[in-house]
Amino acid sequence: MEKCDIGKSLNIHCHKTGFSRKQGFVQFKDLPCEKQEELIWRANLKEKYSSIRIICCYHEQFYGKYFERKITKCCNPFGTHNESKKIAIKGNIKISIDMANYLQNNNVYVTPGWKFCSKCYKKAIENYEDLNSQEEWESKSEKKN
Repeated sequence: MEKCDIGKSLNIHCHKTGFSRKQGFVQFKDLPCEKQEELIWRANLKEKYSSIRIICCYHEQFYGKYFERKITKCCNPFGTHNESKKIAIKGNIKISIDMANYLQNNNVYVTPGWKFCSKCYKKAIENYEDLNSQEEWESKSEKKN
């Protein structure tokens, strides 16, 4: 079977049955806008956004539901956690697209779906000056309890 546009762009296999029992293609434009943006961020294809027309069911699941489930630890974007202890800190705050955009504008590169621990989350919003925007931003993050 032919590769989907993500498979072609990343030069990786398509149509595996590990995450999706279905095989075939999905029209990218038929997916909800937020899901499209998440898939593009997670596949690290933001520059090629306009060239993605079709996606295989495998990549839809891999960069969708599976991506969110497999990420359970804090992404540690500030180097806050001591890496030498080999203890991964549990992340309980999912990074939304809005959070990732805000952080990228401040030279902190994260991917929507990664997670923050509460310490890293506080550091991320520490210098966020506009309180109304901060409250709006916080409401868009998804806290897991």
